[in-house]
Amino acid sequence: MPVLHNRISNETLKAQMLAETEPRTTISFYKYFTIIDPKATRDALWIALTKLNVFGRIYLAHEGINAQISVPQSRVDALREFLYAFDPALNGLR
Repeated sequence: MPVLHNRISNETLKAQMLAETEPRTTISFYKYFTIIDPKATRDALWIALTKLNVFGRIYLAHEGINAQISVPQSRVDALREFLYAFDPALNGLR
């Protein structure tokens, strides 16, 4: 599988976000739990969250996750459902 990473400059991403008309919700969370394979977890999150138009930073380690993200308001529920289903440790995350 190819290495997944953002290939768009910060300036372009910022311009795209500022051009959006839909309000966004900022979400910050962390959770300590065991992540067996942070790289595979990172790739799965990158694919899913890109589809939800999530912007921000997510830090992964074997010990857990720390995220500061922004999501379109219309996709907040979809994000919540995805995270709750992604790993049982994230179920009920607030």
